[in-house]
Amino acid sequence: MAFIKEESEDIKIEEVFSLKQEDTEEQTDSCDDTEEDTVGGRKRKNECSWKKCVNKRRRMMGQPYVGIRGNEEVNMKPRVMGPRCQSAGCITSSKRHCSTIGEADRENIFKCFWENMNWEEKKMYVRGLVDVVPVKRKRGSDNSRRLSTLFYFLRVDGQRRRVCKSFFLSTLGLGEWSALNWVQDAGNTQQNATSHLRCEGREFMRSFLQDLPKVTSCYCRSSASKQFLEPVFQSIIGLYRVYYRAAEEKMLRPFSRQVFSEEFKQQNLSLYHPKKDQCKTCCSLKTGNLPDNEWQVHFLKEEEACVVNMQDKNDTSVKTEIKSEW
Repeated sequence: MAFIKEESEDIKIEEVFSLKQEDTEEQTDSCDDTEEDTVGGRKRKNECSWKKCVNKRRRMMGQPYVGIRGNEEVNMKPRVMGPRCQSAGCITSSKRHCSTIGEADRENIFKCFWENMNWEEKKMYVRGLVDVVPVKRKRGSDNSRRLSTLFYFLRVDGQRRRVCKSFFLSTLGLGEWSALNWVQDAGNTQQNATSHLRCEGREFMRSFLQDLPKVTSCYCRSSASKQFLEPVFQSIIGLYRVYYRAAEEKMLRPFSRQVFSEEFKQQNLSLYHPKKDQCKTCCSLKTGNLPDNEWQVHFLKEEEACVVNMQDKNDTSVKTEIKSEW
């Protein structure tokens, strides 16, 4: 009886195993059916097997592939780990660990980077190993466009070890343009720093023009909206030179004279006074023939006349509106 039970159990196991095999065969058949689409009665192969997709995948894995340059196909070589850094500065440096990282660790980093990551993961990996630090001190020309410094690291035994740029790029088998472009996409870029500084420089230029001393108008207050600067600057070039020195003192990169002139016009400023805006009292004050007390009285009368003139204009506008309603 025990022998019959064992045979029956073996038969059941064989039946279950055969059923599982049939299920897996049906699943593979269904996968094959899903991979092939019928378009107009014709079967189309899976896109993953297309030559274009295969080349993309091989390029992402660092393998040789067929690329297109212009209208011709070009056989591209596989990614290869570059040589070690032979710089004497890196060997003697206490901050960079180019000489302490072995070849086995470099090969593991290279294989993991190209065999186990897609493009997005590669970008995130590089961004996590490159630090962008603002420039602490500038040497030479003050108009340098360099706004940040890049520090490169490699992760060995769970620790980030600083290396030079050439060692970093050769270990990953990566080009300099690709690494810089990936770091710039992260937002820690020189481009963002430049745009921030340019906005700060433009605000300084606007405040510089707004803070310039203005001269009050005698007769053209109602008709002219232009503001006249005090007769200190003889030309726009002289004014630009003063702005240029002020921007350098603030450690800001000054704008060009063309941009400065456009902002000057946009704020509706002028260096010259119209002839009709110069009364005899103000002209005599400039020549020194009028004491300050008399000019103060003259200035108060001008202010009172301007206020009365504005009130009269407002009253006439209200009367015209009432008449138009009738």
